[in-house]
Amino acid sequence: MTLPYFDLHCDTLYERYKHPEKPTQLSPDGLFYQPYRQVFAIWSEHGLSSDEAFDQFMHIKAQAKVPEGSLLAVEGGALLGQKINRLKCLADEQIRILTLMWKDTCALGGAWNTDIGLTDFGKEVVLACLPLGIIPDVSHASDQAFYDTASLTPHFIATHSNARAVCDHPRNLTDDMFTIIKNNHGLVGISMCPHHLAKDGHADLTDVLRHIEHYMALGGENTICFGCDFDGIETTPNGIDGPQDLEHIANKMLKLGYTEKQVRNLFYENAHHYFEKYVQNAFQGSKTDK
Repeated sequence: MTLPYFDLHCDTLYERYKHPEKPTQLSPDGLFYQPYRQVFAIWSEHGLSSDEAFDQFMHIKAQAKVPEGSLLAVEGGALLGQKINRLKCLADEQIRILTLMWKDTCALGGAWNTDIGLTDFGKEVVLACLPLGIIPDVSHASDQAFYDTASLTPHFIATHSNARAVCDHPRNLTDDMFTIIKNNHGLVGISMCPHHLAKDGHADLTDVLRHIEHYMALGGENTICFGCDFDGIETTPNGIDGPQDLEHIANKMLKLGYTEKQVRNLFYENAHHYFEKYVQNAFQGSKTDK
């Protein structure tokens, strides 16, 4: 079957900015599928001050060239510092997703390698996001920050987080976390990070399918999508060099008895319908569905 594709997370813009001579895992056009939508995340580089990270974001955004119909995200709220007005700046720059934190702590709260929840400022940011057309993203959040976010709003997603029950890594979601997102009609993106797919860090198509099937068994047919993290990971699973290889997952799912509708939901429909419903003008000016 002809597949569309919608992916919630890649770091290609940052990689092209930092290493312009290096080939990226995501091809320059990425048009292996039709329609095709990619969320391009701009990382708040760990170790920079909030002012430096914000200035770097503005520089990367100014030179960004992305396919029509794509969306933009910021990975890591550290660039906000303690300045809530910067969130409005992100919205003005067409940012549609904010990954709240990345590692350790920032002004918003603690990441996956801490037990720290949202700060008062972090809670202010979460509540301010949706009115600005920005969806909070709890990938990289600590468990406590996840639950703090869930207590504030039903409108949040996990752009690139696999199942902790399949691979016991703190970056992954517990079944309870996944169920909360599912019940709130949110999204969870399947990541291609080998260390989040298999405990030994050596992953292949079978490992990817294990996470998909686990989420499907939790009732996630209308929740899961892809958030592959291409160009944010050093290595990819065996058999997957980039988006062009994801069709192998579709073929394996069909052989396992999943329907074409279930496969299309994973590849495109779930993410597309979510942004159409919750983010006004998310695809404004797009021609990819015409």
